[in-house]
Amino acid sequence: MKFSICLDTFLERRTLKELLGEIREKTDFEFVEFWDWRDKDLKSIKNMGFKISNFSGNRRFSPSTTRWKEFGEEMSVTLKIASEFGVPYVMLLSDALNSDGFVSPSNLSRERRLMNVYDNLLKATRLAEDKGIILVLEMLNSVKDHRGYTLDSWETTRDLVSAINSSHLRILLDIYHLQMQQGNIINTIKRDIEYIGYVHVANPPAEM
Repeated sequence: MKFSICLDTFLERRTLKELLGEIREKTDFEFVEFWDWRDKDLKSIKNMGFKISNFSGNRRFSPSTTRWKEFGEEMSVTLKIASEFGVPYVMLLSDALNSDGFVSPSNLSRERRLMNVYDNLLKATRLAEDKGIILVLEMLNSVKDHRGYTLDSWETTRDLVSAINSSHLRILLDIYHLQMQQGNIINTIKRDIEYIGYVHVANPPAEM
């Protein structure tokens, strides 16, 4: 197992260069990850000796509501960048998030949104296969942080990944979001370990 530190969670009062210097000086982390790659100096990260384990594939378009043309173009560019910098995993969300973390309301039914996610991810997975990159699809909680998020059910996310049936599509298990939404973390991991490709670890609040 290899560990990675998420840069965005520590960038609030530091520049990227300052943060990377602190990580190099005070920790043994070899890998870093972050959300949007567009606002990061990827060459500086590489030149400072770090490897990038993961970043977001879609920050602008939602596979739940967007046609393939827009979502596919975003994924093509992201996968190209990931390939150039040797990034093995690319994180996917079912919906692009607003600045408050919520999802813009849609007039589409949940069933239609899930079908859109399936259709778009099926095509995105083929692009990832060509680049040798693994897509990791993240379930997020909708009870607190991401109201309106389509894939707020572990079982639905698992069934989607199972239906697409590719070694280049797995689930990103975020322990915080699973606990906030439905709990039962240990049993879920034991039951569905074959579908999990990446793990995020964060504590839920003491009082929920």
